[in-house]
Amino acid sequence: MWCKRWWGVCGAEPSPGTARSQVQEATVQIFKQTLVLVGDAGVGKTSVRKCLLKEPSFWEKKDVPLVTPTLGVDHAEVKVNIQGNQVVMLIEDPSGNPLYATTQPFCIPTQRSIVAVVWDLSDRFNEDALRQRINNARMHSPTAAIMLIGTHRDACREGDDGIQKLITVVEQAVLMSLAGCTFLGTFAVSCKNRTVQHEGKTVKFKELLRMIAQAAHDRCLQDANFLNGNVPSSVVTLARKIIEMRTQGSWMVTSTEFKATASSAASRYHFDIRELGRVTSLLDSWRVLLHYGAHPTLRKQVFTDPIWLYGVLNVLNIYNHYYSENASTYSGTGIHANSKTFTISELPFVPSDAFAKDPTNSFTRGILTLPLAMVLFKHHLALIKRSIKDVSQCIQLLMYFDLLYPVIPPQEGQAILPTTDLPDQRQEDETPIYLLPFLFTHPFPSVLTDVMPSLMNGSTKKVVFEPGLPEGLFARLTTRIARCVKRLYVGKLENLTQDPSKNILWKSGGWVQDSDTTRLMYWVAKNEIYLCTNVRSGEGLPCRRLMEGVMQSIRSLVGEHQGCTLKEMMRCPVQGCSTWVVISDSASVRCEGCGSELVPTEVLEATGCLVPEKKEDTMRYSEVFSKDDGERVNELIDMIEQSDVAEPSPKDVEEANTLIDGILQGDADAPTQGLEKMKYLLGKVDQLNASNDTSAAEGLEKAINVTSTYNKLVSSARALDQLLELLTNPPPIKVNSISGLGSTGERLAPVSDLGKQ
Repeated sequence: MWCKRWWGVCGAEPSPGTARSQVQEATVQIFKQTLVLVGDAGVGKTSVRKCLLKEPSFWEKKDVPLVTPTLGVDHAEVKVNIQGNQVVMLIEDPSGNPLYATTQPFCIPTQRSIVAVVWDLSDRFNEDALRQRINNARMHSPTAAIMLIGTHRDACREGDDGIQKLITVVEQAVLMSLAGCTFLGTFAVSCKNRTVQHEGKTVKFKELLRMIAQAAHDRCLQDANFLNGNVPSSVVTLARKIIEMRTQGSWMVTSTEFKATASSAASRYHFDIRELGRVTSLLDSWRVLLHYGAHPTLRKQVFTDPIWLYGVLNVLNIYNHYYSENASTYSGTGIHANSKTFTISELPFVPSDAFAKDPTNSFTRGILTLPLAMVLFKHHLALIKRSIKDVSQCIQLLMYFDLLYPVIPPQEGQAILPTTDLPDQRQEDETPIYLLPFLFTHPFPSVLTDVMPSLMNGSTKKVVFEPGLPEGLFARLTTRIARCVKRLYVGKLENLTQDPSKNILWKSGGWVQDSDTTRLMYWVAKNEIYLCTNVRSGEGLPCRRLMEGVMQSIRSLVGEHQGCTLKEMMRCPVQGCSTWVVISDSASVRCEGCGSELVPTEVLEATGCLVPEKKEDTMRYSEVFSKDDGERVNELIDMIEQSDVAEPSPKDVEEANTLIDGILQGDADAPTQGLEKMKYLLGKVDQLNASNDTSAAEGLEKAINVTSTYNKLVSSARALDQLLELLTNPPPIKVNSISGLGSTGERLAPVSDLGKQ
């Protein structure tokens, strides 16, 4: 069955009627699949892997040796004889630490895999966490077979019968998440005793390995593209050529170069798009190569050295992981070699050198400097015979994977917001720093999500992800938005040599300024992303393009997770109704709240969904930006957040309510709730002051502060007015054309250049 992931190899989607090549060719029977162990950190995934492999250093000892945390992804291979056929199981053991959540999807195959979800039997059962692990696995690899492995069986006091009852409870709890997939069963294991409990029987680990290999064998027999495990001999030849390219130092080729290499193995691959797609998919599942066909940039590249690429993708997370575990051992002169969980020899960098380049620990808050990057990537550059001067190529590669983006650092003593400025605004001695949204730590200010949507006059949209929001997707969305708009505000960034706690970067939202008239706020809440826009009256087209551009980025990211779907929803445009309505392609949409039938034109008008005339428009939404918006927005947010009112006494509340109710009842048009009520009452205070009735004004102002359920809004209502003014009437600014430039104003080299010697 054709998969969209592989269109990029040939540059075009195959037509549904494309026939399979009729060329007869000798075949080789190959049974190979990947076992992926997923689960939280510390549950015992690595111990399970070592038991399956019977590693001597682990297996032959009475007591289970101490297992150090996995750094990135560990790889192994084991061969099992099933029905006279040799089954090769590739075992991938990714770290369960949440620090790796953004990069792990790039390291796990999307096809021909068996996913073992591992959890600790002796610990309290977390139903939501286990269900989320299953959902993440199925979103990334919807055809994968699923199995559950409970570890630390020897630490359970319930006995075999109690464990079997617990297994039944677990399977019932995750039943909905397992619906429609191939489920191989639940296994309770003891790595200490080297035993496995399954369906009431106790067996050895070799039996568990045989069960997994048998499932892999059967899945290869049923593979629709390579039935009975029969693989054309040209595929084996192509695999050898790729491995040869890798040994010669080439870790990446363009799709054109890959097609030429494939054609040298079998000439039909040059013409048969469908067949080449199947072959590429097979080699990717074998980890001979990596191809990200659903990625808008990387789809035209084929990575011939998966292990090297894994290392580059994970080096930032490994440093963050190491620092979080061992920062207490750092004294300024280096890290102790016998640190808490790691040994120095395991690391792809020298910790003391890295710490020296980042003395304020800005990295763990999402800021990467070029000197630190040179230390972290030195080892990986040496592996491909590159010097440290080529560190920019590793950084650029991570930019294409949506893991970071460049900004201009702040001046000494000046607080600024991250931005993507033009070359003529950068001093010659300025070196960019790089923001890592997946390492941001601060939540998006609740004052913005609670108040700003009611002040913004553009469209509002909610995007719901099913069965859930893929890991790392929101951080990657922030990176893509940063590359497409003129300015993106994600919090405060102060001088890097000062107290790093002053760097407050938002992990769950952002503020976009795309032109002198358009603004967009986006934030995430559980499995939903919200979008709100604001535009000067009468100039809605740029705002609609901005909304649609961000939505296309979201759809593109979801397209990389084949098992994830999204629902786009809008607020019902009928006055007085606030129900969320699903946007669909049907002739009309019915609102469940008010019962109205909405025609497509009303839906598009309400949501701002306007498809640009040219697809390229979504990559550069407008041509202008303002330098001062960020500073003012942050100052106003500070005013709102810092305002607070002491807890009033019940007597004061009663007296205040009586006073306010009397004023509101005296005016039939007075608003009775929310922000409008506060503004109305503050207006009354101003009127009393204007008439020199200061005593009454002070009494009313005190009553407002006492009774308000919006404590943080009352004393800063004028600040909110300033925010609204900033949104609706931004200052005139100079237009700067940056057509064809990258996010920093510099022309980006094609990603294909990165793989050349």
